[in-house]
Amino acid sequence: MNYSLNQFLAFKKKLRPNTEVQILSGSMEPWIKTGETVLVSPCRPEELSPYDIIVFYDQKKTKLICHVFIKIVQDKLITKALENKKLDEPNLKHFLLGKVTKPKFNWFQKFILRFLF
Repeated sequence: MNYSLNQFLAFKKKLRPNTEVQILSGSMEPWIKTGETVLVSPCRPEELSPYDIIVFYDQKKTKLICHVFIKIVQDKLITKALENKKLDEPNLKHFLLGKVTKPKFNWFQKFILRFLF
């Protein structure tokens, strides 16, 4: 689903803990499948840890994206899909919608991500 910037900002403003968001692509497979519903809770960028799963707004694609958080560099989120070898193009940290709370990646999955990334 495409979102204008205003639609995204309105959705972000109304976001409550454990809000359902449907995944529309396979970029996080096999751990999060296309069509799966994830739960997202609001958070500030400073509360993120490497390898957290986040949902953010991609202004160029006008879509919500669910990817792995890597780090923040100069007010930009550095993220990566599971299915891609390259890092995503950086996005401004104020485009963070929130952190995925379910499914939750366990310590072993995060450990594996350190070697994949």
